[in-house]
Amino acid sequence: MQPLLLLLMTALVGQLDAATEAPTPEVVTGVVQGVDERTNTLIDHIVTKQQAMDAALKLDTTKLGVSEAIGCGKCSLEERLYCMDTVISDHCCCDKDTEPMPFVPHKCKIALPPSPPCFPVAGNCGIYSRIFECCCKHILQKTWHNKLVSGAHVARGGLAALLATLPMLLLR
Repeated sequence: MQPLLLLLMTALVGQLDAATEAPTPEVVTGVVQGVDERTNTLIDHIVTKQQAMDAALKLDTTKLGVSEAIGCGKCSLEERLYCMDTVISDHCCCDKDTEPMPFVPHKCKIALPPSPPCFPVAGNCGIYSRIFECCCKHILQKTWHNKLVSGAHVARGGLAALLATLPMLLLR
């Protein structure tokens, strides 16, 4: 009877130890690694909406919409459209050791063999880096700051507007 009790207590202590261990760095930083067998991809990292909102709150709002990169000219319409669409896929392909846009919710996946390696839409990672620093960074900061931080106020205003027009809709 005692060996069984000892075995149960040992198992319980092991469970308590596992429950009180500090979370792994991957969980703390939002980096989640795992293979998606359906698409043959590896999840490289995820920036959740909450993490993006936390990062957006830390942005210097006096500099939103202003590029600080040296040697940048005016961004073309094509470059600005790239910033609002495909820059995330190039970020996932080119930025392996850094997260230059923690204020944008996104998920990056890496294709595993036999899939071909990623190829930046911009042409190469150098072009992506230039366009990102000169055009995209400040556009994305301003856009996502407004969406994430100001979005709560807009949502409340939208609800108030809907409630204000509701009597008119019901009277028709």
